[in-house]
Amino acid sequence: MPSFQQQLDQAFQVEEIRQSFRGEVVKVHDGDTITIKHPDIDKPFPVRLAKINAPELSHGGKETGDWLRDIILGEEVEIIIDINNLRGKYGRLLGEVVHIGINLGDAMVRLGLAVQYGDKGYFIDIDSDLNDKLYKNLEGTNF
Repeated sequence: MPSFQQQLDQAFQVEEIRQSFRGEVVKVHDGDTITIKHPDIDKPFPVRLAKINAPELSHGGKETGDWLRDIILGEEVEIIIDINNLRGKYGRLLGEVVHIGINLGDAMVRLGLAVQYGDKGYFIDIDSDLNDKLYKNLEGTNF
């Protein structure tokens, strides 16, 4: 178990992130929160996808989280940091998540899996075969 000093050092390392970085996704909590392993920080930490809101687990969020998990769990992604919007209301680091050139937040909004942050939109049901086709069609798309 890490010492108190090690835990404190870890918190300060995450707190000091001010620029975009690449890291491995080690956990997908739901449709808008992941845990990432930064190459220069010992312990993985949560990142909240910026600019989107996915349904809560009790309101269809499990399916949205499963969609995201299938795509990025164990994969390297780029976290795009906006210096003017670093932390969410619960203190998590905010970042746009890009995988194989696709901004996943934008893709999720286009697919109806999420809404832009602050919007009260509707989410669609997820059909896995349709989802696979849609994601393949998004590769290389500029949003």
